[in-house]
Amino acid sequence: MSGSRAEARIIDIWVEEGEKASETSYYIACEFTVPDQRGDAVHFRKAQSISRKIYSMLAARDTVFVRYVPREPQCSGLDKKWLRELEKR
Repeated sequence: MSGSRAEARIIDIWVEEGEKASETSYYIACEFTVPDQRGDAVHFRKAQSISRKIYSMLAARDTVFVRYVPREPQCSGLDKKWLRELEKR
C-alpha cells in the first residue's frame, strides 16, 4: 500500500489457536493519529494478522509503522517496507 506513513502504538497482541498448529493465527491491534482535512487530530485503531516471526518480535506498547490512505485513514495496514526490514533481523 502506498500512501502516507505514520507511527502507531500496539495496543494489543494475541494468538488465535486452531485445532492444528498450522491453523494458528497471530494478530496485533494498533492505534495511530493523523490530521483530518481541517488539521484536527483523528485517532484510528486497526487489527491485522501478522506472521509468527513478527509476532515473536513485538509486544504491547511497541511502536510500529503503518501506511494509510490520507482521505480514508481507516484504509491502513502495517508498512510493508518496515515489515521487510524487521523480518531481516
